[in-house]
Amino acid sequence: MARTETYRALGGFDPDFRRNEDTDLAVRLALMGGHFVGIAEPLVTQTLTLTSDKSLEGELVYKLMLIDKHRAVFDTARHYRFCRNWVISKYHWLARHRLRFALRMAGAALCHPRLTWQRLRLALPNLEGNRAFSKFHTRPPDASKGS
Repeated sequence: MARTETYRALGGFDPDFRRNEDTDLAVRLALMGGHFVGIAEPLVTQTLTLTSDKSLEGELVYKLMLIDKHRAVFDTARHYRFCRNWVISKYHWLARHRLRFALRMAGAALCHPRLTWQRLRLALPNLEGNRAFSKFHTRPPDASKGS
């Protein structure tokens, strides 16, 4: 939540983003010196609904767009490449492409061992949340097509 003039000063939401537009706005606000305050109680409860722009592939596209748009915030080109690879790896995990995921993680561990282990340490406690999220994006078989 912010004052209307804050949104106006940032140029509003980027119309190129159908997903992650709020994160893009937050990055731009932070780059302009904006401050963020956390609160203990949720202000909004979201209901997840499956739509075409909420596919795993769509999430991947917009997350990569976000990383590419804000490439300048990364310390080094290596860190930028690591973050792109991590997002693609997470996509493979959620899409249940286990071999692709394992290969990407092995490559990340070889090229960026410290970053990979730091990120894994942060990600592992949320493993159940990711599993639930991936089920949300997995469509059941279409019963009308038969077996």
